[in-house]
Amino acid sequence: MALLNYKKVYVMAPYQMHTGGVELSHQLVDYLQNHGKDAYIFYITGMNPLNIVTDDNQVTPAYNKYNIKVANSIEDAKDNVIVIPEALEQTISNSGRRYY
Repeated sequence: MALLNYKKVYVMAPYQMHTGGVELSHQLVDYLQNHGKDAYIFYITGMNPLNIVTDDNQVTPAYNKYNIKVANSIEDAKDNVIVIPEALEQTISNSGRRYY
């Protein structure tokens, strides 16, 4: 799994949502954590502007069963990666960075 090559993995998820895709994001962080990676969920609210949830940093209750760490900021480093669900890719389109 290519994500195992990065130092830190940040996975974006909408805050307080309980859907199959959001659960899969939590399962990914759980998997990475259980395989020794420094992996985090970071919750967002809104789309324009996009806001990272920083007020309480609590795991959405439906996902308490997973081994999850929550980030309230993202360390911008070349050996870190951000995983963004395809449904939310428009949130990064104007960032000035190149994404693949």
